[in-house]
Amino acid sequence: MPSGVMHTLWNGTGVEDDDTTPEPPGTLFASGSLFWVTQTNGSVYHRSNSTQTYLTNFDVFGAPFEVRPKDWLQKDMVAWECALWMCVQAFEVTVSSSSQTQIPIQNFSTIANNTHDIFTDASFDKINTFENLTFDPLPPSMNPAPQSQYQFSIESALTMSSYLTSTIKGNAGADLRVVSFSSDATQAIANATTGSLDAWIKNLATSMTNVLRSSTSQAGAYDVPIEATRLTDAIYSGAGYQLAVQIRWPWIVLPALLVLLSLVVLVTTIIRTSWRSIWAWRGSPLVFMFMEVDAEIRRHAVGQMEVFGGLQDRVGKDEVLLEKDRDGGRYLRSASDP
Repeated sequence: MPSGVMHTLWNGTGVEDDDTTPEPPGTLFASGSLFWVTQTNGSVYHRSNSTQTYLTNFDVFGAPFEVRPKDWLQKDMVAWECALWMCVQAFEVTVSSSSQTQIPIQNFSTIANNTHDIFTDASFDKINTFENLTFDPLPPSMNPAPQSQYQFSIESALTMSSYLTSTIKGNAGADLRVVSFSSDATQAIANATTGSLDAWIKNLATSMTNVLRSSTSQAGAYDVPIEATRLTDAIYSGAGYQLAVQIRWPWIVLPALLVLLSLVVLVTTIIRTSWRSIWAWRGSPLVFMFMEVDAEIRRHAVGQMEVFGGLQDRVGKDEVLLEKDRDGGRYLRSASDP
């Protein structure tokens, strides 16, 4: 490992389960640790970097093994170097069909004041843990508020660092049949190494970020911007942003067009009605007393007045035309007549 951490696998000669058949020389005798999670000072992510606030640096490595871990020499070792540090993130937040999605699009982690002495040599009784660590001014691409400055307390950073360094470490031991882990965290990391630790550590970082954003201190405390107010505290926690509405015009064209056409039909009907000689007579029941029907319709209706539903069955569906007779009266003529 670049960090210089070393562990030893016991590679000896053993016997089978019946204690009679010896294993070939050089075969891993099924006991001892095959997987480690070890806290280090880091190599790629070096803890002495004074512009980064590393909360934990750890190496993950070991020998892949099956249920009976005897053939690990035929496989490659696996190893990762991991780290978690404090940063400021910019998010793209979208809402579609009432479902909100937040995607980190940029982060910034450069600290203005030196952190090297704090995380390598300092202890709670030697430093003023109520001081703050301050980020450098954010780049314009992250759209920071004017004159904004982000910082967090040394005490909170040391507390998180102490917890993570004591939790994220351990090993996995194996015997002939069973692999046992020293902690749940170690087992979770070991399970994640079947693919890549990227997804696991991203989920861990996202979970910690969500806790920080949803449980910030009251305005003016250490975990919010300098000169914080209720507004800036809400912005920091993600609760202060107003949602924007994006109109998809193709979806609105049809209902808008239908409304417009209905108005056109209404206006057209009003104008054409005003031009014709037929007035709004249908609201008066007296009009029908002075209307006639032609002989064909009358013939169909003969004898149906006394039959239930007779008129409806014989002439109810006939199409008629309203016409003017020679005397100026109105009558209904069957549309089927020539």
